[in-house]
Amino acid sequence: GQLRLISANLKISGPTLEISHKDQMDKLNNSLMSACKLDSLNLVARVHMLELIELRTMGWQPNENVTNYYKQKLAQIECESKQKPKQPQSLLTQVLRTSIHLK
Repeated sequence: GQLRLISANLKISGPTLEISHKDQMDKLNNSLMSACKLDSLNLVARVHMLELIELRTMGWQPNENVTNYYKQKLAQIECESKQKPKQPQSLLTQVLRTSIHLK
């Protein structure tokens, strides 16, 4: 929904916004970091937020490995949700642990 649209726009406009609105981007980043830890948000939303945090950390320069990683994680979540429900926290923990090592 809206998070996907925001994510797509930030992937394009992030570098420009970083220059013109750095304070707001810092606030957004802090909000994303807090929000992606909330169990009340669905896992797909939290993974999108983690991707944005990581992309900003990389200076808005996409990395093919990181991009592919998040695509695979989102596909995995979709596949698992069609099968039997899993603990969202376990997959999020996995995303948090492995995303740090991809840089």
